[in-house]
Amino acid sequence: MRTVSARLLLGATLLVAGFGVLTDGAPLKLLDFKDRECRTASVALASACPAGCAARPISAPADRSMPTACRSRLWVATCGRACEPRPGFIRLPDGKLADGRRLVLSLAGLPTRSHERMLSELRVTAEQRFDGMYRYEVKLQEASTRDELEEAKKRLAALPGTVSVEYILR
Repeated sequence: MRTVSARLLLGATLLVAGFGVLTDGAPLKLLDFKDRECRTASVALASACPAGCAARPISAPADRSMPTACRSRLWVATCGRACEPRPGFIRLPDGKLADGRRLVLSLAGLPTRSHERMLSELRVTAEQRFDGMYRYEVKLQEASTRDELEEAKKRLAALPGTVSVEYILR
């Protein structure tokens, strides 16, 4: 009698595991108990998610105006291609979503000729921001990959008089 129940348990486990492999981890999302905890956490409505959880990826432009929804890291890891950013956005190494076309450039003073020359070499435009005296929003003409945006960020940060170059997080 024990061997029959053990065989049934083993067979059911293998069946669920095989189904999980075939559906790219979808059963793991259903069995992820941390996900329920992340969604009901009091900080799920704020900008930070509790430990073991991550912000749900944005799937539509209207989602940016909604409060942050937290999911467990297991759910985010098994969501497959749905977690990849849409064109015009990049995923930073820490998992945050950033604009793939714009950076914020902070200068110590007015832009110099070297700043203007670097901006023209990078084929970008700079518009002054409302939140600081010498803060500019640098817009790239086309969407770029994370490596291209990182290269532009490094080149702008190397200019004299540059205080910081930051991503615009979404």
